[in-house]
Amino acid sequence: MSRRHWLRCSGGFIALALALSSLSIQAQRISRTVTLADYGQTIQFQVGDRFLLDLDGGYTWRVRTDDPSVVTRVADAPVSSQAQGVYEAEQPGETIMTAEGRPYCPDPQQACPMLVRGFRVQLVVQ
Repeated sequence: MSRRHWLRCSGGFIALALALSSLSIQAQRISRTVTLADYGQTIQFQVGDRFLLDLDGGYTWRVRTDDPSVVTRVADAPVSSQAQGVYEAEQPGETIMTAEGRPYCPDPQQACPMLVRGFRVQLVVQ
């Protein structure tokens, strides 16, 4: 293996290691994962808690909270392509989080089911 090739490969490994360490640091700050199994539930958080919203990956989800001053999406948090984001409990209060999922249809030439899936949880921050 030439020195130039080795340096190029080792640089890629270093970048991968840094990216993975960043993800693990981020993951340590997440206190809970909210999934479709939580539908209809009331979930308690403390101010500063972060949670991952991870709904079914076969859908394109549009997520809303009634009061974004209580819970907001963390804009720079890395998540998988299947998840809908990391959210943080900002201040005491209650809010409803809803999501509407539309099936992912990669080929517009083929018939695609148009069943919309709903999601709703109540979030309480103390």
